[in-house]
Amino acid sequence: MTPDRPTPNSLPLILVVAADEAVRFDIGQGLTAAHYDVIECDTVTEASSFTLDTRPDLVLIDANLTGAFEWVRALTVACRTPVLVLTLPNGVDQALAAGASDCIVPPLHGALLRARVEFALRCSRAERAVERLTFDGAAQRDDANHHGLLAYDTFVARLEGKLGAARTGKGHVALMYLSVDHEFSAPATVAADARRRAVQITIQRLKDGLRSRDNVSQAEGEEQAAQAALISDHEIAVTFAGLERAQDAYKIARRLQHLLAQAIDIGEHRVRIPTSFGLAAHPEDGERAETLISSARSAMLAARAEGQGTIRFARPEMNQVIFERLSLEADLQHALDRGQLLIHYQPRIAIGTSRIVGVEALLRWKHPQLGLVSPAHFIPIAEESGLILPIGEWVLREACRQNARWRADGLEPISMAVNLSPAQFRETDLVGVVRRALDDAQLPASGLELELTESMLLHKGDSTVKLLENLKALGIGLAIDDFGTGYSSLNYIKRFPIDTLKIDQSFIRDMLTSEQDSTLTTSIVLMGKGLNLTVVAEGVETRSQLSLLRALGCDQAQGFLFSRAVPPEEIAPLVRAGFPDFLGAKPGSSSGLRGILNP
Repeated sequence: MTPDRPTPNSLPLILVVAADEAVRFDIGQGLTAAHYDVIECDTVTEASSFTLDTRPDLVLIDANLTGAFEWVRALTVACRTPVLVLTLPNGVDQALAAGASDCIVPPLHGALLRARVEFALRCSRAERAVERLTFDGAAQRDDANHHGLLAYDTFVARLEGKLGAARTGKGHVALMYLSVDHEFSAPATVAADARRRAVQITIQRLKDGLRSRDNVSQAEGEEQAAQAALISDHEIAVTFAGLERAQDAYKIARRLQHLLAQAIDIGEHRVRIPTSFGLAAHPEDGERAETLISSARSAMLAARAEGQGTIRFARPEMNQVIFERLSLEADLQHALDRGQLLIHYQPRIAIGTSRIVGVEALLRWKHPQLGLVSPAHFIPIAEESGLILPIGEWVLREACRQNARWRADGLEPISMAVNLSPAQFRETDLVGVVRRALDDAQLPASGLELELTESMLLHKGDSTVKLLENLKALGIGLAIDDFGTGYSSLNYIKRFPIDTLKIDQSFIRDMLTSEQDSTLTTSIVLMGKGLNLTVVAEGVETRSQLSLLRALGCDQAQGFLFSRAVPPEEIAPLVRAGFPDFLGAKPGSSSGLRGILNP
């Protein structure tokens, strides 16, 4: 999962990019102590991926990294992020020519580093403020209807820049073209004023919506990537860069449409502002800016012809994809009430004993017409629509009840792992929700483990630490899921009261054939053991993988080698029998469970 951007009230986010772990640690410690939020990367490639999703307030990069100056030049042009470069004296001119805000020459001095960072941030804030005042003033002089949005020529130039970056593989670019429709449900005496004010209010709501950072359905990083221009007196174009998928633009459009649909007061009348949205994506709907704008406008006109409040893509096949998603969302609204959701459980094995020590609760949807719908299809829909909150709470409560039922039936106590979504993690009463689930099920807190991803932990600073400490105070376990795929850092792991690291299955899958994945897996196991954490390997499918994990000292394993996720009634016999054939028996031997485990 991609990281959440800090809220406006959070600490400034500093991205530190250096290959030397000691350098990253020293800088991170110094900046954290000075009340900055710090994320570390060790390559330009990783840093580039990070800035596509979350724009940091400042980047501090080691000039010795491969491609450092090229990336600095691209970064400062694309999103104008201030950059400090760590370099020797002979590299200062090259760094400044690449667009660096400042250079820091070793040896590092803590007070000097903090002063340079604060100065760069102040300059950046001042530059944006001056630019905003200058642009707004020019807009008012040249065209009062611009309302502070980009002029068309500037918008096209910046869109071309985004398209150029996209051609190098840096995410998708989408264009949204919206129209404030001419027909208003307002008396004729206020219709003219309504049209004028409608555009003004639409633009302000649009700008507010693009700055919003707390909406469940918003695409990650959209507020940094969005730029808007007033095309005519009632038409606005907005471009988004760095989207993971082109259809993510639809999520943004839906959220903005809901925001813009709220009624406004004009005199004694309440007037609704109907809007139509057209969407186009690069490169399918246009390679150049003008073509992309034209495609999006054609889609907007088609949306307007279908009726107020419609959103349409330029390509029919994209509209079909969206239609199917909307149909699934409508069905998902009732799936919980109609008993269509169920939980299967995948065993987690202690490698040393081949006994089941825990299970992971995995959600399934038995659709009446479609059969079992893949979680990969409906979980994103649940997250976008906000349904993930009631569904996630139901999973938590049902998983706790099931574990309590197993124990009441005399089954050996095992741990129940439940995944938390980002929306659940942001919930204000998460501790209360967990406490009530345990109390209602009468399950000891030691029987529950919550799994979180790295991206959920990165940007909340002290508030995340406090939340995790409050959860730990309940007596539950905490695990980082899919470890190794995010911005893994020893520095932040040490800050959090984590019990378990779950190595992402992508590393396990190729660790016997990929030296890099083997090295990463080994490093994670050693790091976890050094921190007295339980290390779990996900996605174990072969005995050879299991043998290597055992040799590395990995504690637990989970995957199809042992069992798929199964209904609750199949767990008890598996727990009682265990997996003795994995304690050194030849590959052809069997404990009698294989037919059940891998159908």
